[in-house]
Amino acid sequence: MEKTTEWTSGTSRAIMAGLRERVRPVAIRRRDRVEEHVGRYWISWRSRNRNRVFAEIRALQGRVQVFILPGPRDLRDSAGLARRAPRTQGWGWFRSRIEVSS
Repeated sequence: MEKTTEWTSGTSRAIMAGLRERVRPVAIRRRDRVEEHVGRYWISWRSRNRNRVFAEIRALQGRVQVFILPGPRDLRDSAGLARRAPRTQGWGWFRSRIEVSS
């Protein structure tokens, strides 16, 4: 995973470093590699083995929002965790959204 020092503020940068440190050992245990792609507003984490983006991260003032993206099979779950959102709701509908602050 590459560092994204230009993208985030000091607090958000520290949170991102902590998240990377938690994800890295899990990826190593699974013999996977996490690729980090940095956009203007988002960072995406992609599993090399699964060949899909599994998380999108957005820095806000003093906190970070993490969206855990369900896999294609999980979109059919009965709990409604991964239900499709109506067009008008945007990212706020995501039930797998996590906010991290320090």
